[in-house]
Amino acid sequence: MDTAVLGLLGVGVIVGGSLYLESKNPKLRNKETKDYRYIRLLPHVENQLNLNDIMRMVEQFAGYSRTKKERAQKGREWFRFLIHRSEEGIEFYFGYPQDRETGVKRTFEVTYPKSEQHAIKHRELPLPQNNKGYGGSFRIARDGEYEGLPLRPFDAKYDEWGDVLLYMQPGTWIDLVLSGATHTDLKNAIKKTQSKMLPKDRSESGSMYKTAWDVGAAALKEFDPRNAKGGGSQSKPRPPKTPKVSDLDLDEKIKYKGLNQRFTGRERAFNITLSLWSEATNAGSVIQSLATRIESMMSYDNSIKFIRGKKNPVSKISPVPHGNPTMLWIDKEVANFLHLPNGQDRIMEQVPHLEKGQRSLGKNELSEGVQVGRLIHPIQSGREVRIPFEQLSKHSLLSGMTGTGKSSTAMEKVQSLIDAWLIDPDKMPGFTYMDPAQETVATILTRLLKAELDGKKVPWEKVHYAYLGATENPLGLNLLHRNPGDTSDEVAKSALGLLKYAYSGDTPRMDRLIENALLTLLEDDQPHTILGIVPILTDENFRDRILPKVKDPMVRQFWQRDIQDAGIDPILNRLSPLTTNKTMRRMFGQSKWSLNLRKYMDEGHIFLWDLLNVSEQNIKLTVGHLINQYHLTAKTRRTGSKKHFLNVDEAHLVQIPVMGKIIAEDRKFGLCLELITQYIDQFEGWLVQAILGNVGTIMSCTQGAAAAPKVSTMTAGIFDTDYLKTLPERVVAVYTKTKMNLAAVKLQR
Repeated sequence: MDTAVLGLLGVGVIVGGSLYLESKNPKLRNKETKDYRYIRLLPHVENQLNLNDIMRMVEQFAGYSRTKKERAQKGREWFRFLIHRSEEGIEFYFGYPQDRETGVKRTFEVTYPKSEQHAIKHRELPLPQNNKGYGGSFRIARDGEYEGLPLRPFDAKYDEWGDVLLYMQPGTWIDLVLSGATHTDLKNAIKKTQSKMLPKDRSESGSMYKTAWDVGAAALKEFDPRNAKGGGSQSKPRPPKTPKVSDLDLDEKIKYKGLNQRFTGRERAFNITLSLWSEATNAGSVIQSLATRIESMMSYDNSIKFIRGKKNPVSKISPVPHGNPTMLWIDKEVANFLHLPNGQDRIMEQVPHLEKGQRSLGKNELSEGVQVGRLIHPIQSGREVRIPFEQLSKHSLLSGMTGTGKSSTAMEKVQSLIDAWLIDPDKMPGFTYMDPAQETVATILTRLLKAELDGKKVPWEKVHYAYLGATENPLGLNLLHRNPGDTSDEVAKSALGLLKYAYSGDTPRMDRLIENALLTLLEDDQPHTILGIVPILTDENFRDRILPKVKDPMVRQFWQRDIQDAGIDPILNRLSPLTTNKTMRRMFGQSKWSLNLRKYMDEGHIFLWDLLNVSEQNIKLTVGHLINQYHLTAKTRRTGSKKHFLNVDEAHLVQIPVMGKIIAEDRKFGLCLELITQYIDQFEGWLVQAILGNVGTIMSCTQGAAAAPKVSTMTAGIFDTDYLKTLPERVVAVYTKTKMNLAAVKLQR
């Protein structure tokens, strides 16, 4: 008996001494703090509560316990789930020892794949700095012999965590600290409570009751007169009846059953501290309300009670509860706290979180190149988003309904190009902007003038402006212009394609007449224009003067055979918009070609095309011809030449087949097509397929019902139809594939 007592005292001295050393050793505490790490968890609006996923997550943290050897060297591992309500909203932080970092991060990635983790430095962790406030910690309400009774287990269908968080006010903290406990700890607590509720069989050999019973029975036997000589037979007293579960009251039966369910050998146990603190003006009221709501959530066969403390329990970086009492919980009880709210819970209105399409960017991700906006993100809000020049060389598409921010986004890109160009106009790429509304090209000119007023040097010799509407001195844009290396057949087919595209009408007979007329004009040693088609078809003398110079026998044969009764009226009707429009006649009636596109590309010039008040037919012909010439010029350049960005606003008006070739072929020659439109649903199938296959960046403002499915397909479903239709005004969704990875981000304009 004495030996046993001394042994127990010895254990008590050792354990007590260990706790004392941990709590008083400053070196150990400094190391604990230095080695402790934090991440901030950003919930996602699509987070769902899945019981199995959350339970696996909680069980994982129990499995991250250090071995006995590691605990002897480093101390016990303690994890921390810290919730802080700031002026910005409710924030979630998780703390852990450095040597458990890989497991912790992976666990949250698996459980919440759409949420984000952000490393937090100690100085960035929002902790109360002093004891000025109100708070305390929770304890088991029925402790001691009843400590084993269960608390409320987590139920994903009836999760109360969001309601608890509603009680938090700015300047309030909930602090859950946990460490894996052994099954023995839990088993002993359960058995202790079971013994209290239902004592063991009192007739067991060796029990204290059995010893007392035997002594009492012997005394009775000694003084019983029936034991005298010649006395009668002795009647042995019966021991008391062993209690059974069936003998318990109904409420006790339920609690006893709960004990058995709490310990099955499959659950994981934790040592827990749960604390609250508030620095709010009405901190006492806030904490009392919050504590009452937490007590209600956890109330079951057992419960927890809040005990106010004068000392702040939340202020330390390292949450190790040196010598402080802990509670023993199982995984299902811990899960009531250790999870992020459901993405659809009303509490999410008060939680900084990720919406669809939002994500953070790495330090070096989308940080250089052309600025397209600023990131919308709970932590990185306002961060510039730039698309590398190399990525933009893979072409881009910007679309959105009128008034949703499309034009301002386009201008943001252009301004970024201008800023870089003004710093080094000889090395930076130039750009072309074709604007049917005039607004953007006018803004560009204004920005350049403003830059000059601000003291920046603007090389105006590299800036060009042209108006394609009614003017006395139009540029010469000969449709029969021939670049070095172009054949007559190539030029004729290109001009025919533009005429068909701009003025409709498509019959084999008509096409053959126009094509042969064009080939004839191109065979002459004198320069001609598209206006020469009419006289060569209607004026026999004009035709006879040129035909002797035609070397192609098939063309000569055509005029000898097929011109008879050709019926040229449909052709004249097709060309009427060109021949009767004074501006178009002046523009396309000049035999010269006024542009040196190769020079503009190679030297990094800026060319602004103003298309205000130009009819759709004439836009198709003029812009179509210009785009075709940009393509043909690009093909004459070396691979890897300086980039030139060809911006086509209202691109749905100019869907010429050569765009498919530019998208597929011209990137390597430095020509980068940037399509801008509010009517992407009007894009023809071949152009949509070209975009799907080769365009590297898709930017979308709010889309209409018809356009949203097309844009969603172009972004591989990353932005779904409903999301694109409900984008707020002046918010841009950006989808781009970089060398690092796919980036789909949401920008504020």
